[in-house]
Amino acid sequence: MITQRISKTQAAFFVAALLIFIALLTGIKMNANWVHTFDQTIINLIRQFSPSKTDFFKAYTVFFNTLPIMIVVVVGVAVLFMYKFYRIGFFFLLIPLVGSIINVGIKDMIDRARPQTNQLLHYGGYSFPSGHSAIATLVFGSIILLVQRLPIPRYVKWLLIAILLFAILLVGISRIYIGVHYPSDVLAGFCLGFIVITIGQFVFKIKKA
Repeated sequence: MITQRISKTQAAFFVAALLIFIALLTGIKMNANWVHTFDQTIINLIRQFSPSKTDFFKAYTVFFNTLPIMIVVVVGVAVLFMYKFYRIGFFFLLIPLVGSIINVGIKDMIDRARPQTNQLLHYGGYSFPSGHSAIATLVFGSIILLVQRLPIPRYVKWLLIAILLFAILLVGISRIYIGVHYPSDVLAGFCLGFIVITIGQFVFKIKKA
């Protein structure tokens, strides 16, 4: 049953994420003023440069490039298979893969150019939605689902979840800070990742914790 796989809170977040994603996609396609206002407001808050922040965000965002994140996924799948958690292992492997494919397809469809002002690192391709934000949500979000099922004290569990959520948020901030994504790209990436994970719970029959 649906109620066995996701909570009411997650269902509400799923609907919200879907609506936000559709609104952002529509706004960008129509070149809506509210998208530009939203982007510029967040950019002004985040892009306050300092050498220490620049070094940190450069290193942090590179960790979520294709090769490093593939290593994380492969190692995670190997560990899950070693302990015979095959269904969760396939979930951890396929959800980031499928999400990335969907992300690339939407990028090609929307065809939004990356910001051109003061890029601290160079990335090719299109801007919307942010692939790094989506993959961080897909991979770390999948880990959150696993953490929820660990036989550990509740306070430790919530501490780990809070750290993982903060790590996801930092990815989005890093993409804006180094100047390769608009905030609307990042928010859309978060939403897309959450949507794919939630759908994946149904497909792989992963019950809510």
